Amino acid sequence: MNNCSPVIEGPIFAIVTPFNAHGMLDEMALRDYLDYLESVGVKAIIVNGTNGEFPSTTIEEKLKVLEVAVNHYSGKIISHISSCCYHEANKMAWLSSQADALLILPPFYFNSLERTGLVAYFRQALNGIVMPVLLYDFPRYTNNPLFC
Repeated sequence: MNNCSPVIEGPIFAIVTPFNAHGMLDEMALRDYLDYLESVGVKAIIVNGTNGEFPSTTIEEKLKVLEVAVNHYSGKIISHISSCCYHEANKMAWLSSQADALLILPPFYFNSLERTGLVAYFRQALNGIVMPVLLYDFPRYTNNPLFC
């Protein structure tokens, strides 16, 4: 990734995370899926987002999905790093350095935070991060609207 803000053109497609019958990441299915998305002209994807089962996957699984995407998909990749734990979100941000941008929700368990609490959360979650970040406004699930 270059250090300038990447141009990310839409539509941005939030991918699913395929699992096999044993509950393990199905890497072959993920590669086939990414091939299909490229073949129909998708230029940007979000990995490990809401459609990607982020609340129920481990950091290791998220990193594997990101690794497969980075090694197999030629479009722009946005790594969803959300967690209620700002330490975990920050760790995912650092480990997502090969992505073109990051995506983060407000802490979804701690709903109805004061504005100062949201700002403090994002500061901690993104501490030291210099890559582009998209704030994900999803008040239906976070009850923390980013925009009034």
